[in-house]
Amino acid sequence: MQSKGAQGEKKVSRILHRLPKHAYIVLDDLMLLSEVGLTQIDHVVVSVYGIFVIETKNYSGRITGTPRADFWTQHLHGKYNSFRNPFRQNYAHICALQSILDLPEQDAFVSIAAFADSAELEIQTEEELVHFTTLRKRIRAYREVQFSWETARVMAGTILLSNLDSKTARKQHLEQIDTDIAYQNFALRHGLCPRCGGTLVLRNGSYSTFYGCSNFPACRYILQNDL
Repeated sequence: MQSKGAQGEKKVSRILHRLPKHAYIVLDDLMLLSEVGLTQIDHVVVSVYGIFVIETKNYSGRITGTPRADFWTQHLHGKYNSFRNPFRQNYAHICALQSILDLPEQDAFVSIAAFADSAELEIQTEEELVHFTTLRKRIRAYREVQFSWETARVMAGTILLSNLDSKTARKQHLEQIDTDIAYQNFALRHGLCPRCGGTLVLRNGSYSTFYGCSNFPACRYILQNDL
C-alpha cells in the first residue's frame, strides 16, 4: 500500500502531466547531489516560461506557520504535527538545480508548495502556496518567455542525466533526513537554536509570541509559539 505522501505525489504528477507537452516537460521524483548532500525533489517542470520546483504535501487540516520558520504545523483532530517548511526544502532543491544547470541567478526558478485540497492554509506568504486543484492554473499563469524550447529540452535532459536513481542514493538520503530531524529535536528539547546553537528566547511579535535565536540578526531562526 502506498503511503499518503506517495499518493499525493502521484496525484500531483497526473495533474502536471496534463500541461501542454509542447511547452512543459515534467520530471518526477528526482534524487540530485547538492553541496550539502543528496536532495530529493518531488516534481520539476521545465518550460519556456521558467523552471517550476514543486514540493508536495498531502496534508489535511489547518496548516500554520511563517515563511521563514524551519517548521510548519498541521492541526488535525486536536493533534499537532510539525513538518519542514516546504519553501525551505525547495530552496535546497533550487540550489542543486542551479548548480547542475550552471544558472547564475535564481530568477528563472519558481518555488511552489502544493497541499491537498482539504488543507486550510493559514499562512501569509508571497510565494506560490497552492492546493492541488489550482496547481496547473498557477503554473500556466507564468507567460513571460525565459528560454527557447530547445534550451528547455536540453536543461530537462541535463537534470535527468544527473538523477541518482539508485537504492543506495535513496537510503543515504533517508539516513540524512533521520540525522537532521534527530538533531533538530535534540536542540529544541534543550531550548537551543537548531541552526546555530544559540539560545531560543521568547519574543513578542505583531500577532503572537515566538521563540527567536539569541544570535539575531546573524541568525534569523524562529519557532512559532502555538501554546
